[in-house]
Amino acid sequence: LALRPFEDALAQRPEEPQSHRDLALALARLPQARTERAVALLWHVATHDWHGRFPDIDLIALHELTALVAANPDAEIAGLGIPPELLPPVEVGLRVVLTWDADNTDIDLWVIDPTGEAVYYAQPRSRSGGQVSRDFTQGYGPEVFTIARPLPGTYRVQAHYFGDRRQSLTGPVTVQLEFQTAFGSAEPARQATTRRLETGKQRIDVGQFRVGP
Repeated sequence: LALRPFEDALAQRPEEPQSHRDLALALARLPQARTERAVALLWHVATHDWHGRFPDIDLIALHELTALVAANPDAEIAGLGIPPELLPPVEVGLRVVLTWDADNTDIDLWVIDPTGEAVYYAQPRSRSGGQVSRDFTQGYGPEVFTIARPLPGTYRVQAHYFGDRRQSLTGPVTVQLEFQTAFGSAEPARQATTRRLETGKQRIDVGQFRVGP
């Protein structure tokens, strides 16, 4: 059901990388995944020259592309011309992805690890090896937290509605958090949740997950 509106969004806003990425992820998550087109869309995001308000979107898309290929090794992607040295996946034990539905809006991903250390835009790396991608201050995201070998214990995830410069008539902002494990492996797992953020300067707990010993 999501494919038609995502196709429309791509036709209307091809200058925004999220239009390509959203459609690619929807195609990849079909019961019968359309992997080849999904990879082609992510490769476009990874190689196109985007506006500076979309920082590191190329690296995020490339990471997602390699993970998609790892989970679908039989996909026919040779015709895309992707250099073979870029295809080996970068596996991470935990990955958290924050996106939202409003342009000109700054929402920040916070992840608090089992030691109580927070990782966010002002402190993008933790002592245990976690890191968060660059800060999206003008809309949509994604902001991504990754850690290759997570600590045992509970990780808390928050979304901080830092502010916006949009028309207030558009209403509250909806955020989506994805929690991914074994990302980049042959058998990844994913869960997602959505929340509404009503006012600026609001930081809310979105979810938490526990890592076993």
